[in-house]
Amino acid sequence: MFIGKVTIPDYITAGALACALTSCYLFSQGHFGLGFIAGLSAMMCDAHDGYWARRLKMNSPIGPVLDSLTDVIAYLMSPVIYWISAGFDHWIYLIAYLILISTGIYRLSVFTTNGFEGVNNGSGHLYYRGLPVFWVPFVAMSLHLLALFNLHWVRIGLTPIILVLSFLMIYDKPRYKPTNIIGVSMFLLALIAIWIGIEFASNWSDLSPYTPLAKPTTSGS
Repeated sequence: MFIGKVTIPDYITAGALACALTSCYLFSQGHFGLGFIAGLSAMMCDAHDGYWARRLKMNSPIGPVLDSLTDVIAYLMSPVIYWISAGFDHWIYLIAYLILISTGIYRLSVFTTNGFEGVNNGSGHLYYRGLPVFWVPFVAMSLHLLALFNLHWVRIGLTPIILVLSFLMIYDKPRYKPTNIIGVSMFLLALIAIWIGIEFASNWSDLSPYTPLAKPTTSGS
């Protein structure tokens, strides 16, 4: 039916890609709360595709490629679109975004080539090489909440934080991979529930792209 073998995990990855693209669109329209909900949904699907591929012993040639493409959009492009839409669009920020995307893609390329690696310490745990790119949306969500209370420090700290993330993604140090799919799912569901609560309990997610998150406004008396 399709060009190439498509498995059940591939459909899950496709769901992650759809959620990631939705997140990008929502961020571009200034709907930050909804964008984070869509991004967390993409993360949920991304956590399950590999699990079910191993559980069902279903591998496909397009799986790793589709997964890497989804990771680029969900964990690199989506946060960058959020920051730009939120008004962090000075050229210094743009350079930091380019570095972030470049190092993230490089890290994903290494992962796609080598896969997970174990450390010979008797634990039997799997490890990533370098900081996984899925940490970028968590940083974006944290900075969004901080910006609502102290925008000044976010303006100052965003570029150094992005540069540190970029360095850690290519720094060759083992990073433990969470393998408890139930625990990961419950954690992500809790975050989704929190953002749904924020979405319906306040107007935070209805901020326009330029006010008041990153572009200060003047008010007359």
